Amino acid sequence: MANKITGCVFDLDGTLANTAPDIALALSKSLNDVGLRQVPLEFVIGMIGNGIPVMVRRALLLLKLYSADTYLKWRKKCH
Repeated sequence: MANKITGCVFDLDGTLANTAPDIALALSKSLNDVGLRQVPLEFVIGMIGNGIPVMVRRALLLLKLYSADTYLKWRKKCH
């Protein structure tokens, strides 16, 4: 008896599809929601991987705004 495939999951971080612009937009919107400025797409591309919390920490470091308080403010509002 053949195995029946019932589903398939993809992690669309840019490996199979060019989703970096969408990821950058989502990051910018979440940063904007807590009063922070956007991160340009060319920088976001290098931040993708290891999950959303890591990407946000990287963005805050790039913006020279990283602190536990700033990260927790984002996490409470957007996560």
